[in-house]
Amino acid sequence: MQPIKVTVYKLVESHNDPGVPPYSWVIEKTLTTKERYGSAYEVLDNIRYLCSVL
Repeated sequence: MQPIKVTVYKLVESHNDPGVPPYSWVIEKTLTTKERYGSAYEVLDNIRYLCSVL
């Protein structure tokens, strides 16, 4: 079991720069859990639960 690193990406638009794709993913936030988990799915289940009760 180990801490899990979670990275949240944001989809951004860029229509002003020629040669640059109109959409790209940019890192919005990165965190590492204090708790230790056997798999990343355990963390995702916890996050889904927290989002459902907030």
